[in-house]
Formats: sequence, C-alpha cells, structure tokens
Amino acid sequence: MQRFIPVLCAGLVALAAPFAHAETTAPLTPDAALHKALAYSPALKAQRENILGTHGERLQSGLAPNPEFSLEAENILGNGSANGVKGAEITLGIAQTLEMGGKRGARISAAERQTDIAAVEYAAGALDLLQAAANTWTEAAAAEEELRLAQSQEKLARDVLGNVSKRVAAAAESAIQKSKADVALAAARAAAAKAERKQAAATAALAARLGEETLPALDTAAFFAAAAPDSQSETIAQNPDVSLIEAGIAFARANLALERANAVPDITLEAGVRDSRDADEQSFLAGVSIPFPAFNRNQGAIRKAGHDIAKAEHEKSAMLDALNAALQLAQSERDAAHAEIAILEGDILPAAEKAFAQARSGYQSGKFAYLEVLDAQRTLFDVKTQRIAAFRDYHLATAAVDRLTGRHMNLIPVSAAEKK
Repeated sequence: MQRFIPVLCAGLVALAAPFAHAETTAPLTPDAALHKALAYSPALKAQRENILGTHGERLQSGLAPNPEFSLEAENILGNGSANGVKGAEITLGIAQTLEMGGKRGARISAAERQTDIAAVEYAAGALDLLQAAANTWTEAAAAEEELRLAQSQEKLARDVLGNVSKRVAAAAESAIQKSKADVALAAARAAAAKAERKQAAATAALAARLGEETLPALDTAAFFAAAAPDSQSETIAQNPDVSLIEAGIAFARANLALERANAVPDITLEAGVRDSRDADEQSFLAGVSIPFPAFNRNQGAIRKAGHDIAKAEHEKSAMLDALNAALQLAQSERDAAHAEIAILEGDILPAAEKAFAQARSGYQSGKFAYLEVLDAQRTLFDVKTQRIAAFRDYHLATAAVDRLTGRHMNLIPVSAAEKK
C-alpha cells in the first residue's frame, strides 16, 4: 500500500522537464506519448490536490478539543442589595474535555486510510490516463497508416488508368475498360479524402490528449510491431483497483474502531474562581462531568460500520472476479490479433502482392483482362487494410492488458515531498 503514497507535483514537473524544449521532428513513439500525457494531464493534477487535502484531514484528526473559557455574573442589575454590581458574584472558569476510549488515535487511523485511498485512486487514474493515451496514439497511428494506404491506392489507380488508356488508344482494349479505370480512380480519390479527414481528427485528438498544438509523424515501426504475448505471467496483482478495494476495507475497519471509540463518554474537567463582591471573598471552583450513556451508546453507527466492512469484503470478491474476467478477455483479443497478424504477414499479404504483380504484368503483356487487374488490386488493398486493423486491435488489447496488470506503474512519479 505504501508504494502508492503519495504521488506529487515535483515528480510531474521532473517528468515534464525533458519535453519542455525538446524538438518535435523525431517520430512520436508510444512511450513518449505516455510520458507527455502524464506530464500534461489536468485530471491527474486535480487528483494530486485530493491527496494533499487528505493530508490536511490527517492533521486535523490529531488535534485535541479546544478548552472553553466562561464568565458568569450573578446578582447584578436587580433590586435592593442586587442593585448594580455591588452584590455581584462573578465566576471565571475554564473547562477542558478529555477524549476517552482512544478517539484521537482512531480518528488518525481513519484519516490515514483516507490518504491511502486517495493515493491509490491517483495511481488508478494515472493508469486510466495511460491506457487512454495509448489508445489515442494507436487510433492516430492507424489513421495515419490508412491515409498512406489510401494515397498509395490512389497512385496505383492512376498508374493503372494510364496503362489502360494506352491500350485503349492502341485499340488493344475496349473503351469500357477505361471507364472502369476512371471509376476506380474516382473511388480511390474519395477514399483518400475520407482517410485524410479521419487522420486529421485522430491527430487532433492525440494532440489534445498530450497538451500539444501540433504533433510530428507517428512512429510507423512502433505501430507495425507486435511482440509475442506471454499471458501466463500476467496477473492483476499490481492492479491498483485491487489495492483500492483493500484500502476501502482498511478504512471501513478503521471507521468501526472510531465508532466504537465514540461510544465511550468523554470527561470534562472544570476549574474556576468566584469573586463575591458583597462579602469581598474569593473562592476556587472545581468540577467534573461525564455523560451517562443511558440511551445513546452509538450503537446504530457501530452496526452500520460493521456492515460496511462486510460490504467492502464482498465488493472485493466481485472486483477480483470482474478484473480476472476482463484480463482474460483482453488477453484473448490480443492473442487473436497477434495470430491474425502472423497469418497476414506470413502468408496472405505476400500472396496478394504476388497476385497483383502477376496480374499487372500479365495485363501489360496482353495475357490478362483488366478485370483480373482490378480484382487483384482490390484484394491487395483489402489485405493491407485488414493488416492495419489487426495491428490496431493488437495495440488496443495490449493497452487493456497493461491497464489491468498495472504494467506502467513505474511511470507514475512519486515524490518524497508529498509524504505525510
């Protein structure tokens, strides 16, 4: 638990420093995007303030009750001997409540558990941010690759149209084939324009996520990289959501101890001096008061606190089941995407490229009809599109696995200056 407490501003500033004046000409890698997102995030800064707020609650919980001063005046402003203040009896007193039953220690313990919760919430929020940043980078990278593919498809359609036009002019092909090539080029242009709009929107979303006005090109090599999964070694043990539930149980137990302590009556000690004007006498007063718990023994709050512990323990069981199920699903999606990538790059894509090259060469030599070229061209485009989608799915699933396993906990800055 202590490894999460606490995460502070100094760490964020140090993390942001390397990027403050860095050149943005180099391709933006996923790791660089994660660091930028952590350094910029206003949401994380708000959660940091929440941690600092709980430090204030911890300070307040350890303070003793203030003493009470009192001043009483009797037999004043009346009739006869009580006229004016000549017969007044003036009492100056002080009272101090002594907390019994370990209330102060119980309050401190409960406040410390609140700090634990705030720190783990910060860690969970940071991992949520990292997953979102990774997903945004992936979407932007996929959109950039789709744009490149659409632009290459447009160029390819233009080249094919040139070849068809030459054959039509030489009366080696019917005019309808040129019309088909014109349609194919128009469709490719529309697809490229659509991909350009999508890429601009995805890049803008990533820039906003990182707090940047403009971004460099994304790292293509990183997008088209898919490490072999190792599902056996991945668990939710480092997931801060688990620690958050455990911190909630600890707080519920501390709250039960506090409610039990609140059931113990406090003692109030009183002392004072009385001045009797008419007799010109002074005397000391002393007293003690203890509430008698005849009716209110805080039994309702104690009962509720006991049920809160049971509720938190049941929630932990439910959370563990949900997290394990989510991890298995994310691993399954990642493994399936990785397997699809292996098949696409090992077999399908080379075969599609070879088929298109053969169809194009055969068409130029008059061996194949234009329909064969068009079909091979579409097949190759579809395979390349499927490859991009497979890598996109792989990275999205990997980000989900990383979040569920707490893989990037080491990226979250921690500063000793923020400790209690």
